[in-house]
Amino acid sequence: MPRRGIRAFFAGARSAPRRFVLLTSERSGSTLLVDLLNRHPRIHVNGEIFNVNSLAREQQVAALKDPLRHLEGGFGAPEGTRAAGFKLFYHHATRSTFDPSLFPDKLAAGAHEAMQRKIREYHAWVLASFDLVELEAKLAEVWRRLIEDESIRIVHLVRRNRLAAFASLKRAWLTNEWERTSGEAGRPLPITLDFEECREVFTQLDRWERERHREFSGHDVLEITYEELVADAASTLHAVHDFLGVERGDAVTRLRRQGARELSEGILNWHELEARFAGTPWAAFFDEGQKNPIRNGRT
Repeated sequence: MPRRGIRAFFAGARSAPRRFVLLTSERSGSTLLVDLLNRHPRIHVNGEIFNVNSLAREQQVAALKDPLRHLEGGFGAPEGTRAAGFKLFYHHATRSTFDPSLFPDKLAAGAHEAMQRKIREYHAWVLASFDLVELEAKLAEVWRRLIEDESIRIVHLVRRNRLAAFASLKRAWLTNEWERTSGEAGRPLPITLDFEECREVFTQLDRWERERHREFSGHDVLEITYEELVADAASTLHAVHDFLGVERGDAVTRLRRQGARELSEGILNWHELEARFAGTPWAAFFDEGQKNPIRNGRT
């Protein structure tokens, strides 16, 4: 489809909201940012529309039967909205959607029983309901459509400390606790991380981040970090408001921290990992982990 046609697909009336995508990865502060954005009366974020295994069955069918139509719905918003979009992880609408051997669903092994059952039942349903070759091709069209429509703005949220992000993700899979909206922060569940698994995840995230950055190079992109968001939520939020063309609002959230201790306290084999990652591109994660607190509930 010519670029003019791509733009027309999403453009609609002149009064339509400015469209944006919150591009990110798990446990990078996106739930916090979405909560902050959705408190603004002129912004509407539709959530993780391609996190298919977490959708209701009716939405799963819609997302996989006609991914482009589902994508169009991701920009839907109430009347009066000036900026509308959704959250998109690097691996959404890819083979990871239906292949349990890939990240992140491969983490279901050894996870909380409820998570294991959910992932097992979801993948069995997908296998029985869809032609996987055809499905993969349809999902690829989602990324092609987004990349080719350069009128879509990209808010790129990254978490620099991938070790902190992965520890938080593993802990969530083990406990099935993904956010906290009440109560005081407690001590996070101590966990042991496998060196090879960490390295695989760090490498994959590095690759995804580079690829998505290159693919959206023709778009207006605002890059912010988790570390900036938790250190100064108001300033970071105002930068997003400015980028989306809405008036600045207050940084108020319903979310609470699940943990706020040093990263090293929550990883039982911290010193082993620190030694094995010494001299690698990821060694700095351990320097930061000694002084930066965990904030697991804001993902």
